[in-house]
Amino acid sequence: MLCVTITASDDKPAVSNGEIKFYVDVSIFKENEQEDRIEFSIMLYSDQLVKKNNIIEYEAVLKIFNEDMNLKRNWITESDVSENENSVFNSLIINDSWTEIVKKGSYNYELLLIDVNSSKEGICNSSIQIENNFDKEISASSIKFFNGRESKNNKLELTGNAARQFGILNPLLYLYYEIYNNSQSIQECEIIYNIKNSSGEIVKSFPSKNQSIRNEKTIIGNALNVASIPEGVYGLETLLLSVDDQKELLKFSREFEVIQFNKNNNSQFEINEIIESITNIFPYIASKTELVNYNSLNKNSRVKYIIEFLKKSDTDNDPNKNEYLVDLYNKYLYANENFSWGGFEGWKSDRGRVLITYGIPDEILNFFYEDNINPYTVWRYESQRQYEFIFGDLRGDGRFTLIHSNKESEVSNTFWKDNLVKAK
Repeated sequence: MLCVTITASDDKPAVSNGEIKFYVDVSIFKENEQEDRIEFSIMLYSDQLVKKNNIIEYEAVLKIFNEDMNLKRNWITESDVSENENSVFNSLIINDSWTEIVKKGSYNYELLLIDVNSSKEGICNSSIQIENNFDKEISASSIKFFNGRESKNNKLELTGNAARQFGILNPLLYLYYEIYNNSQSIQECEIIYNIKNSSGEIVKSFPSKNQSIRNEKTIIGNALNVASIPEGVYGLETLLLSVDDQKELLKFSREFEVIQFNKNNNSQFEINEIIESITNIFPYIASKTELVNYNSLNKNSRVKYIIEFLKKSDTDNDPNKNEYLVDLYNKYLYANENFSWGGFEGWKSDRGRVLITYGIPDEILNFFYEDNINPYTVWRYESQRQYEFIFGDLRGDGRFTLIHSNKESEVSNTFWKDNLVKAK
């Protein structure tokens, strides 16, 4: 029985240069005996582009070339970025993807994005080396990563995650790949997923699963929870073992990144911005006595009180950097970025308040597809004793409200699930 190890040459997403920053990811699949399928994914933030009537447009110019081929394509993508009451995101992420069929070999590519409504451009240059030998007894394509989110009708929608970035509030790593069983002599295998750090140590393993691979091509999809993994770059190792004797049939991996928060290493915030943001969330983080004292002061005295509060709360010994402030400010920004809804700022939302008050959950469980039940999500904290916060989308419109918690002084409702039953 043949053991094959695949080393992917396309293992890191490419990042553009220029005024428009975007990510490009490339995945390689078997198309036929002579050709392979290259799937491109790109991701960019819409606020880099100029809006006209809430529409952004960019032209994409793609070149793929080597000594034997020179391919060029261009197209225009248009996207509506107007305020969407069903969206919990303050700024929209634009995803685009397309497929090219090429013969086996090495290629260079150039992707140019041009903002139609301005002179901004971004360009990405990289290479594609197709090393996967799909004609072996058993082989596999690249692993392609996706983000998942629920649609208006509670259906799962997957979009390519070109940056391959996940984290506590984007906890499910959706993946797709194909297994090619050319001889079809192997009918079934056991699949094991391990997440390894840069030193090759396993930081998390997932339960194995038996998989039928009777056909020449088997499509594999899965979702792995990476919420508890610390920030860093990891490899998702996939092992295929024979069911009978546990011999290794195939091993392949792909890198991804965990970002628990978008850290801003520059702590030199403008004082007005600091005071505004901390003033907004001060009731979340202050004790009752501190809040009474604060409310009794005039505006100038409140500024001084906030500054002293931040100094007192910082446990770091570095006099040039207030780690407490940086962490607090990042939570404030993250809440606004991810929990805003219909013009309602994210820090004011229930999820924003809980995030800022209690910090990063140890675990997030999403329940978006139960029959006759509106979506809900469970945040778990395991410090000292386990606390749960349950947020429900009561009206099915994307706005999540805290409906139950076992934390003292928080809303408690033993029959919280009854509130989520969809109206008939």
